[in-house]
Parts: sequence; structure tokens; C-alpha cells
Amino acid sequence: MKIGIDLDGVIADFVSGFLKFYNLKFNENILFENWQSYHFYDNLRKTKEEEIKLIDEFYNSNFFDDINLIDGAKKGVERLTIDNKVSIITARPIEYKEKTENFFKKNFSMNNWDIFYSEKPKGVEIDKKSICKKLGIELMIEDSQDYARGCADEGIKVLLFNQPWNKNSREYENVNRVYNWKEVFREYKG
Repeated sequence: MKIGIDLDGVIADFVSGFLKFYNLKFNENILFENWQSYHFYDNLRKTKEEEIKLIDEFYNSNFFDDINLIDGAKKGVERLTIDNKVSIITARPIEYKEKTENFFKKNFSMNNWDIFYSEKPKGVEIDKKSICKKLGIELMIEDSQDYARGCADEGIKVLLFNQPWNKNSREYENVNRVYNWKEVFREYKG
């Protein structure tokens, strides 16, 4: 089976790492559980331009280099690669390709990952559903309800990894919610 897996929010705990950085920088105490929107500017009451600057600063910090794995991701991803063609499909900007590859080298024993970046330099985005279609992805594991719907509209089965920012999303055809990596495997097998 050809499987696409999002990176941040599914494999990497990007938001928790960002909040450590942000809370220290601004002497705040924003909690992960209170992160209600996929868009950082909504949660932080910042402009889109301020968000971009903050995220770039985070990408270039040690906080970014120390992002943790989501619980169960290491075992889950490695198990999926045994019998499937797995591609990582991320909205991270491609200019952080080296840091992204270092994350995989640090956290996984497998060295050759197929990583596709939907955000190109200068903020030009290639829709994840287009990448999935081009690769022939049959199953996408994603935490963004918008990307999940886009893929589902193309007939791709999606496992929506539960996060605070997608908890209020409505049910959608071809999209099943999962709460952890054990449930990913239960749905994948079923």
C-alpha cells in the first residue's frame, strides 16, 4: 500500500516544541491543550506576518532541533515501512529540508526517507492532495482537517490524527479520526 504521513502533529510534536520556545521568549504560559486552531496566528493573536517571523525564528532555534516524537510514532512509522511504500508529506518549508532530514536521522534507524514538501520557498504552496494524487497515495495520515478533506475529496482514505485544533471538525466521508498510533494500526489493518 502507498501511505502518506504528515510530519508535524502526527510524527513530530511541533506545537509543544514551539510553545516551549514561545512561552520562554514572551514569558507566557500558553498550553498545548488550549491550541484551538491549526493556524498559529489565531492561537497567539498575532498577524500572519508576525506568525511567519516567529516560526522562522523557531525553525532556527535549538528548540526546533529538540522537537520530540508524538507518542508511538517511532514504532508506528517503522512498522508501516515494513510492508508499505511510505512517503512523508509535510507543509514545512523546503528551506528547512536539512533540519527535517536531521530529525529523521536522529529519531529513526531508516536513513532514506521520501519527504515531499508542500510549501516551497517564498510561501508558494502545492496542495497536499496534488502530491498524494501524483504519488498514488491510498492512505494519508494527517492532523489538518483541511488537508484531510482535500485528500478525501480525491478518494484517498484519511486517518485524521486527533489534535486540539481539529477536535471540532465534522465527520467527512473517507476521513476516520484516530487518537493515537495504536488506533492508526487498528484502522490501517481494518
